[in-house]
Parts: sequence; C-alpha cells; structure tokens
Amino acid sequence: MPAVGAPTGWVRDVALLMRWSGSRYRYLLPAFTVIQAVFAVAIIVGFAFLLSDPTAAEVEQLASGAWTMGIISVGLVIGPQIISTERSEGVLEYIHHLPVHRSAIVVANSSVWAVAALPGLCAGVIAARIRFDLVPTFGWATLLVVPLALMTCMFLGSAIAHLLPANATGVLTQVCLLFALLFSPVTFPADRLPLWLQAANAYLPFEPIANLVRAATLSRSHALALPDLVVLTAWCAIAYTAAVRAVAHRR
Repeated sequence: MPAVGAPTGWVRDVALLMRWSGSRYRYLLPAFTVIQAVFAVAIIVGFAFLLSDPTAAEVEQLASGAWTMGIISVGLVIGPQIISTERSEGVLEYIHHLPVHRSAIVVANSSVWAVAALPGLCAGVIAARIRFDLVPTFGWATLLVVPLALMTCMFLGSAIAHLLPANATGVLTQVCLLFALLFSPVTFPADRLPLWLQAANAYLPFEPIANLVRAATLSRSHALALPDLVVLTAWCAIAYTAAVRAVAHRR
C-alpha cells in the first residue's frame, strides 16, 4: 500500500476524483445537461430564422456549428466558472493538499464536465434531425474528434481559471465565447470574414474544432483535414501543460 501522504496511481487518482466530483455535483449535473440542451436547440432553431431558404451546405454549417458551440461553451464558460467557485469556496485548496498527482486533478475535473456535456450534444443532434431532417454519420472519426475537442476546450478553460482571478476569468471566457460565435466561421462560412480574420482563425482553436466536428459527424460531404487536426492537437497539448503547471504552482 502507498505510504500515507504519498500519491497513488495516476489512473486511480483520476477515477477517485471523478467519483468525488460527480457526487458533489449530482444535483447540478442534471440542470447543466438541460441548459446545454436548450443552448444547442436555441442555436439551431433561432439561427435558422436568419436563413430564408437554406441550402444543404448552410444547414450542415449551422447544425454542426451548434454542436461545436455546445462544446466550446462547456469548456470555456461552464468549466471555468465551476473552478472559480471552487477556488472561492476553498475546495481547490483542499484538493491540492490531497496525495494525488497534479495532472490527475486537471484531467478528472475536465472529464466530469466533458461527459456531462454529451447529453446536450445529443439534444442538438436530435434538434437538427427534427428541424432540418439532417441525419449525421458517426464513425471512428467521431470517437477521435469529439473527445479531443471537448478536452481541448476543458483544458483551455481550466488553465484560464487557474491562472487568472475570478473576475478576469469571467470576462475572458465570455469574450472567447462571443468571438467563437460571431467572429469565427463556426455557424457560417469562412469567406464571410475579412481575409486577415480568416488567417487568424486558422491558428485559433475554434475553426479547427468546427471543421473537425463537421467532418466527423457529416462524413458524406466533409473530410477530416490534417492541418485542423494538427492545430487542435497543439492547442490541446499547450492548454493541458498550462493547466497542470498552474495547478502544480498552487501546491
């Protein structure tokens, strides 16, 4: 058995922390799922009013964009807010004194909210099926892209929440969400943006997430692009490293 105060196995740390977080938020998780479902449905139904006679390409862009915004909102809004609340309540201080690996804290917290986001994504898929008669396709790419996108956004949100004060975290996460919704080609084509903004979005995480989610769920008309996968993987690695370093620094 491990010595008292010594870190246990990494996988066991993650599993125990996820179980503890799930128990703490057992009443919040159902409400969170409902909010995510409403958010996804609202984008699909509400934005559809802006399209008088949408083409198949516009429908696919809007529907997959709604699913992408669900992923982004979880990682860059809900997750950081939860972490900021835990900081103010002293929960993180307690966790940091537990004999667990620092990286396990980041992975466990991110995994809980990533899993909780899945029902909301499913609601978005159902809404697109009802509203536009859009039938997504699922395969191995879906199993790769969706977890990668979820964890990238969760790691980004975690890094922001651990590195910045609560007020700054709230402002920055809202700015990121608005930028993704209004100034990134997530729910609309990239050619509607200025050239300089198109170039910038190619290296930010939002457009690659949208492109990969679209390719992973609508594979009949879209294909995975290696540059998008490289950019998103790089953002995931950078965000994970920053989050783990921030958590370790608080030790």
